[in-house]
Amino acid sequence: METPVQEIDKSNFNDFKTLDIVAFSKTAPGAMGDAGAVVIVTADRRVFHTNPDFGNISTDQVYQVCPPLKDCQFMTFGGGKVPQGWSTVYLGMGNYLVVRDSVFETFRRAVEQAQIHTPYQLYGAWLDIMLDILSVPDAGGRSSKRVSAIGAIAGDVVGSPYEFHNIKTKDFPLFSRRSRPTDDSVMTLAVAKALLDAADSPADLPSAAVRRMQEFGRRYPHAGYGGSFRRWIASEDPRPYKSWGNGAAMRVSVCGWAARTLEEALSFSDAVTGVTHNASEGLKGARAVTAAIFLLRTGTSMDEVHAHVRENYYPLDFTLDEIRPAYEFDVSCQGSVPQALEAFFEADCFEDAIRNAVSIGGDSDTIAAIAGSVAGAYWGIPDDIRAETVSRLDSFQRETVEEFEARFCKN
Repeated sequence: METPVQEIDKSNFNDFKTLDIVAFSKTAPGAMGDAGAVVIVTADRRVFHTNPDFGNISTDQVYQVCPPLKDCQFMTFGGGKVPQGWSTVYLGMGNYLVVRDSVFETFRRAVEQAQIHTPYQLYGAWLDIMLDILSVPDAGGRSSKRVSAIGAIAGDVVGSPYEFHNIKTKDFPLFSRRSRPTDDSVMTLAVAKALLDAADSPADLPSAAVRRMQEFGRRYPHAGYGGSFRRWIASEDPRPYKSWGNGAAMRVSVCGWAARTLEEALSFSDAVTGVTHNASEGLKGARAVTAAIFLLRTGTSMDEVHAHVRENYYPLDFTLDEIRPAYEFDVSCQGSVPQALEAFFEADCFEDAIRNAVSIGGDSDTIAAIAGSVAGAYWGIPDDIRAETVSRLDSFQRETVEEFEARFCKN
């Protein structure tokens, strides 16, 4: 296999900050005893390396822009401190590979299939193995290709015919003539634009969110907004109004894609939520969705994310089958975000998550949008569902998706 290795320099180092890292090695493959060199493998199959002989980028600088790796302290033929969610593999010759736990088992099986029996053999083969892993779905059916805003929009479009005509089954046409983007999609795209506006100045994100949400809301006045939000869109002096509605969670998915750390993702979530939904339940609902998306897209397992949500946001002490018969329309975060997340956790693929969400009834388009946003971060979006969804967007909406994904999602 020809390995697409790029030397890290100042021109591509800035781009490197946004990449989804899945493996990190102390030394360049094949560079015998080249102590101090660094190799990075990213989820978009790019490989970067540094060489101390060139003196361009230090290992410390790599740690600075890769927070999960900053506590890794490699020692020749010794252990080293590995951050939570990562595992260490000894490559031989005093070199170590650190990989996300989400790909560790797949890596281990690939080593067994390649009949590699000694660390010295692994030292020369790990890079090709890792690139092979990234080119096919892993054991959980996850593809290395990821998309962003379209997950929420796909769920919104699929759920839109059933918002006021609830069904209590997973057996329904995924798309119909009545399938369309609603306020969930419009505001997701507005937040995407705000994140693009404030990409180089995060402190400006709240004002950018206000500006873009008002712009999109006025451009699409009949998308289905609630009364308080309609008045906010029209206001000359828009202020937060202590809402705990699920609009906070339906529009926030893109924050989980634009951020480089979980802390940054939650900061983005608060910034775009607090301008309207500044009640504690509104902020919590948005944070729960954002955290789940960021963790899933950066390699955290579904079980770990489930535990994170339970420990920090909602107990998730129910099943969809238990609540389906009696569940009714509920626009609060506390009454719809846990249900949307459970729709994802009980699913076995992206489409199943959407069908789960619609099947419980209630605010179907929003519940499906939230479930779709999280499912898209885990499984990606099937090509046929993506194509059907995009076909229902106008040119301005499509351009917004393309611009956001080009900046924040390396497919």
